[in-house]
Amino acid sequence: MDRNVDGNADRNADRSVDRDLDLDRDRDVDRNEVFARLVEMVSAEDGSIDVSRIRLDETPFHAYGLTSLTQLRVGARVAELFGIPFRDSDALLALSPLGLVTLVERRLAGAA
Repeated sequence: MDRNVDGNADRNADRSVDRDLDLDRDRDVDRNEVFARLVEMVSAEDGSIDVSRIRLDETPFHAYGLTSLTQLRVGARVAELFGIPFRDSDALLALSPLGLVTLVERRLAGAA
C-alpha cells in the first residue's frame, strides 16, 4: 500500500512540473527565474552539492563540485524545461551559472 501512495505522489509531482512547463513557455522568463530553475536542477541531479553556495556569476561549475556529466544533465534539463534547442556542447561550453543562464536567455530571445 505504501508503494501506491508513493507512486501517486510521484505522478502528482510530475503533473505539477508539466503545469510549470506550460506556464514557462507562455510568458516571459527573467534571468532570476532561469537561475532559480538551474539551482533546482543542480539539486535534483546531485544532492551532495551545497546549492546555497551557487551564485549567478562566472564561478565555474566545477568550483561548486559539479562534474561534467552533472553539468550535461543540468543543461539538458534546463533546455527541456524552457523548450529551447540545446546540444551537449552548449552545456559544456557554458562553464558557469552565468554562462548557462545567458545562453538560455539568448535562446529564448531567439525563439520569440
